[in-house]
Amino acid sequence: MNRPVKTPRRFRRRAILLAGMQLGITGTLAWRMNQLGVKEADKFRLLAEENRINIRLQPPARGIIYDRTGNTLALTGKSTQLKLYVNKQQILNLYFIVLQS
Repeated sequence: MNRPVKTPRRFRRRAILLAGMQLGITGTLAWRMNQLGVKEADKFRLLAEENRINIRLQPPARGIIYDRTGNTLALTGKSTQLKLYVNKQQILNLYFIVLQS
């Protein structure tokens, strides 16, 4: 009473073709993973080590610094000059000390 169900030939062919394609793609991916992970491991280990240790010295970014009255104290950029501002009161005190002695 139970009859076996016959599957059409086209369906079987398509199923076998699809399974073959999946097996081929899976095999190709497995081969490539083996090639990268085993055969070329030394090359990629060296590249990873070079990528991890990468030292770059970067000067800190600094903006313009102003004093209370709005005069510029420091600008952004390289400077080869040193300016020394001495308080006039200190200069007068030094003169008085020198004159008293």
